[in-house]
Amino acid sequence: MKNQVVILTFITDSIRLVRYLGPYQIAWFTRQHGYTTQVLDYIYFMTKEQRMNLYKKFITEETKIIGFAPFLMPSPESVLPSASTKITFGQRLEEGLDVVVDIINEIRENFPWAKVVMGGQFAKWYMDLGYKSIPNKFDAIFSGEGEHSFLEYCDYIFKKAPHPAFTLFNSTKVITASKQYDVSTCGMRFELRDFVLPNESLPVEFSRGCIFKCKFCQYPLLGKDKDDFNRSIENIRQAFLHHYELFGTTRYHICDDTLNAHRERTKAFHKMVQELPFHIEYVGFVRLDLIDIWPEQKDILPESGLVAPHFGIESFDPYSCKQIGKGWGAKNHKPFLKKINEYWGDDVIINCSLIAGLGNETVKDWEETYAWFENSNIHDWFYAPLHLSYTLKLSEFERNAGKYGYRWPVPEKHPLYWVNSITNVKEAADWCRTKRTMPHYKKRKPSAWNYASHRNLGFTKEEILKSNYVDLSVVRESECRPQKMVNEYYTLAMSYQGQ
Repeated sequence: MKNQVVILTFITDSIRLVRYLGPYQIAWFTRQHGYTTQVLDYIYFMTKEQRMNLYKKFITEETKIIGFAPFLMPSPESVLPSASTKITFGQRLEEGLDVVVDIINEIRENFPWAKVVMGGQFAKWYMDLGYKSIPNKFDAIFSGEGEHSFLEYCDYIFKKAPHPAFTLFNSTKVITASKQYDVSTCGMRFELRDFVLPNESLPVEFSRGCIFKCKFCQYPLLGKDKDDFNRSIENIRQAFLHHYELFGTTRYHICDDTLNAHRERTKAFHKMVQELPFHIEYVGFVRLDLIDIWPEQKDILPESGLVAPHFGIESFDPYSCKQIGKGWGAKNHKPFLKKINEYWGDDVIINCSLIAGLGNETVKDWEETYAWFENSNIHDWFYAPLHLSYTLKLSEFERNAGKYGYRWPVPEKHPLYWVNSITNVKEAADWCRTKRTMPHYKKRKPSAWNYASHRNLGFTKEEILKSNYVDLSVVRESECRPQKMVNEYYTLAMSYQGQ
């Protein structure tokens, strides 16, 4: 295999065993510009022998760039408690990062002629954590949208074009996007060389950015116009048809920040899906308030295939809702959640996320909110501690922390340790951890990306609805379903004979 570029990727959470879009989007884009690019996925869950076999098959002397784009899951709310329940957050995170370090070292030791670079959504996490100097192990780190900047780097390596502009993070080059990628004309699709498994959920992108500007959000392109950065409906249709014809794909996880943000596009998508010669199902981020504002969405979203939405509820507290930019939720989160859940029933499996550490909320407030969910018929919900980085300053909360009552006591040593007048990140994280025990997981059913992962592992929607995280985990582990899936991918990759 004479690949010029090889990208290694994986997600570090076996409960969310789904593909991450970014590496495949970069691979598709560089292929369009003449570079032979191969993505190798799921390597986090492989044995060292399996990883080395894949490296030797796909990385050759022609390979001059090895990209590294992991989807880091540092928060343990998605790690189902087992015999290792007593492992602390830091220990559990370090165990995962140690595998990451092993993989990087394997690449450095075995392929010294190649440039090793890192990019993707979670590159900033590695820079912020600084664990075992991971960022210093790369020749370059790509920040933000990577299509154009990575293509420029490929041109620099293979065609002796000028090096793309960069800044330094310690001694490592950090390359940022030189221009905006035009996602409206994107024709991205998966190919045979991506080793898609039968009935596997695939990531798809309809648009980039978000029309909202939640104060805690660290994602780029916030506050965009609803008509900006949207992929054409026809391109999406062609991708669906291509994937169905090539792999039989009918399931997707949509990567948009808000998939129902544009009223007319939501209607157009619904119309397009209704005309497909097959039925699709998908999961994704959905804004609850927009369903209230545009009531037709309560019907056309499920009719278009929405089966497990993720609602970012964040809080029930009026002050917190208004502070973060979700004022509608101050009065409406509880009653509308109850209303839409009753309307959809089990046709749509709802997931809600909440944040511990907002506004003036105390542990008592978090407990009351959690109790409301436990006594509701909502299928799935979870709390995560507020994440603020002193060094990255990506969100409004981080850039103007004092205005919102946050500060970092020792920012140079502990850039993630924030405090306010009520609580701090340690108390928030410790409390969240108390809800990650068997009794709490017994009351929840996998939804959103966890639903997509369980479907990847062979569970039906009916099995998911009749069970819960804990009981499904027993089946998943006793039947070794995650490992069987990874081995199936490995076998498909090793038997591939194309270019």
